[in-house]
Amino acid sequence: MRRLIHICVLLLMFTAVVRAQEGLNYKLVDSLSFRYYEEQKWDSVIYLSKKAFRNDIDYYYLRMRAGIAYYEKHKYRKAAVHFKKAVMFNGPDDVNMEYLYFSYLFGGMKSEAKALTKKFSVNLKEKLGLDRYNLIDELYVEGGPTLGSNPQETQGNGMGNNNNTPALLREEELTNDVRYFSFGLRHSLTKNISLFHAFSTVDIGKTQNINVYQGYVVNKYRMFQRQYYATLNFYLGNGFTLKPAFHFINVNYDKLVYSFNTNNKLFLAQQKFILNDFAVSTILSKNISKFSFDLNAVMASLNNSRILQGSGALTYFPLGNLNLYFTGSYTYHNDDMAANNVYEIQVGGKIANKLWAEGFFTLGQLYNYVEKNAYITYNITDKIMSRKGFSLKYVVNDNIEFSLYYHNLLKKNKLNVINPNNELIIRERNNFTNHSIIGGIKWTL
Repeated sequence: MRRLIHICVLLLMFTAVVRAQEGLNYKLVDSLSFRYYEEQKWDSVIYLSKKAFRNDIDYYYLRMRAGIAYYEKHKYRKAAVHFKKAVMFNGPDDVNMEYLYFSYLFGGMKSEAKALTKKFSVNLKEKLGLDRYNLIDELYVEGGPTLGSNPQETQGNGMGNNNNTPALLREEELTNDVRYFSFGLRHSLTKNISLFHAFSTVDIGKTQNINVYQGYVVNKYRMFQRQYYATLNFYLGNGFTLKPAFHFINVNYDKLVYSFNTNNKLFLAQQKFILNDFAVSTILSKNISKFSFDLNAVMASLNNSRILQGSGALTYFPLGNLNLYFTGSYTYHNDDMAANNVYEIQVGGKIANKLWAEGFFTLGQLYNYVEKNAYITYNITDKIMSRKGFSLKYVVNDNIEFSLYYHNLLKKNKLNVINPNNELIIRERNNFTNHSIIGGIKWTL
């Protein structure tokens, strides 16, 4: 029994010595952290503050020193956590507000940074140039072509082609080229609410090949799309952001339509088509330290089909900034024809001074598909089977930013077959590749 008591006493003494050696008291932590801060030993400040927080030693100046240490190490998302805690201790002041603002901004949390400015003093707003109101905050212009190979229908008697399947008619629609242009504006409605809207045009060159027993008809035409997109960004507080969006698409084109009489004689006529498509989308985002979570719901009407989508995305910032990040997303897509799963991975980061790059790969069929909170809609008749690509962003200064996007698209087109019973059969055709190149510029006013 005495031996057991002796062992317990020794353990208690050892624990007390260890705690003393670790410096787990306010006076020593404050003295050491201040010394490390003055000497700019940021790793030592971070190590000491972690130990102190684990042992319930927590106060304003320690949070500020920890935040500044992470800030100087460019770990902005980590820094923001500590500056936010510091504000909770002593309330807002110009020093902690400025550090917290730039931690949000450099950590990719622009909504949080914008909302924070309503707590700034007049002096801090003047210092950072945030004391003036702009009707337009940002202006975007982007555009470019989509080019590439496309399979060609073999000309000849339609009755004997395609594995000798009997048919009255075979029709194949090919996409030759796509030209895209967009002009967008961003406005701050309040410190917590912003509006982005854009006007876009898409000009699509199409070839309609009709192969029948009476001959072969080639009809080239152009499909014009006029689009308007709008999204509101509501910062809800505590890292939550809600982003409802609406996309209206007017599609206008003339193409050949065909019919057969009772003797199976073919009749062709030019017909005008007008579609008014739309997509409604909402994203709920949450930022937590080095992570960002997105939940997205979409309802759309494209090409006379009703589309429902649900998706989730997770982004990880291992360095606590935009110098390196990984994103994985999953989308469940359902339209009138079938359900489909779409997976995407992205890797991005800073590769040189003022230059960022991002690479991605998408697996899954993109047909009547909506993404980027309904900013992008895939409503062309070609079915995208997979895609890969990269983007580059060059920041010239605080006001001008250039971007370049390249997409490699693996596609299938479709073949419409009218059999001898005058029934429509839709078949998938050959794989082919398109290359999309989009350049853009953003002005911050």
